[in-house]
Amino acid sequence: MKKRWCIAVLAMCMTMAVTGCSGGSEQKDSKTESSAEAGTSKSGSKIIDVDPAKYVKLGDYKGMELTKEVQDVTEEQIQATIDSDLKTNAKTLGEGETAQSGDIVNIDYVGKVDGKEFDGGSTDGQGTDLELGSGSYVEGFEDQLVGAKAGETRDVNVTFPEDYGSEELASKDAVFTVTVNSIKRPAELTDEWVAENTDVKTVDEYRKSIVEDLEKSAEESSQINLGNTAWNNLVSGSEIKKYPEDLLKEETDLVKSQMEEQCKAYGIELSDFLEQMGMNEDDYNTQCEETAKSNLQMIMVAQAVINQEGLSLDDEKSDQIREEMAANYGYESVDDAMKQAGEERFNQNVGIEVVKQFLVDNAKIDTGEATPAADDEAPEDAQE
Repeated sequence: MKKRWCIAVLAMCMTMAVTGCSGGSEQKDSKTESSAEAGTSKSGSKIIDVDPAKYVKLGDYKGMELTKEVQDVTEEQIQATIDSDLKTNAKTLGEGETAQSGDIVNIDYVGKVDGKEFDGGSTDGQGTDLELGSGSYVEGFEDQLVGAKAGETRDVNVTFPEDYGSEELASKDAVFTVTVNSIKRPAELTDEWVAENTDVKTVDEYRKSIVEDLEKSAEESSQINLGNTAWNNLVSGSEIKKYPEDLLKEETDLVKSQMEEQCKAYGIELSDFLEQMGMNEDDYNTQCEETAKSNLQMIMVAQAVINQEGLSLDDEKSDQIREEMAANYGYESVDDAMKQAGEERFNQNVGIEVVKQFLVDNAKIDTGEATPAADDEAPEDAQE
């Protein structure tokens, strides 16, 4: 099961370009006077060592008509935040206390079908957390751990559903030998707990602070969606006349190198990955080149706008983008981010974000009514 998940992740990585872009706002038809050959009449910061005028013809990009949509904060979101906080402050149960629905158990297990272990059916002694009653595991698995004590080992009998992801396991009976390592019980929401664990003193104040944070997050997401939509419109409306051959080869080689590193990180041979994907070497080379072209397309389009508008990557706004980008990816500092991701690639992503902000700043934005939250409308993050 774990291997199949890794294959899916690797497949996504292979087609992923410099930055993931998805739009959450609607663009209406607009015509502006900004369409031009991408020249170098205005100097800007360099993110790629080519003259984009030779390779890119920009479409209209000023005065885009965009719709800004801010999602409503729902009671489900509020409760999910509360539940998460309570679980973070869960109390470890003492010896002899039994697990109940809602508790978080840390378990190890070994699964067998027809008396034989199967791929992905064991924690390999690493331990994993499971919230009882969450429905995360096969039906019946969690119910059979209710009443267990820390240190106890018991057999859990389940039947994999007919539509299970693995054909080898679908409809099969399995026995998991489960050891409960520890049991944690989420805290109860009280004024006392709020005062001890948050910056406010009462449950009402705590809920209010959560709503404020969620509203701020919704506003930030809507702003990201605007930038992504504007960027997608720019890229799709621009024409790549040709690709610089030397840079295309370099970028293709880089994509291949990154793919090999990803396979190694997941413990999968590249040949096994290609076999799982039904790809031969020619297919793989073609896909890597297409990803490289997508990367170069975005970088050259960004450089074209930077040159056309004289945008800078050395001002306070650009520094703020660097700080935010590094933090979003969990790096301790901008220097750490550039070291890990590569200074050139990191700055290319910064350049794209600078262009996004320029597009939004120069767009005609219609502020729509708040819309109900939907998990599947979340924007993709930039990929480095």
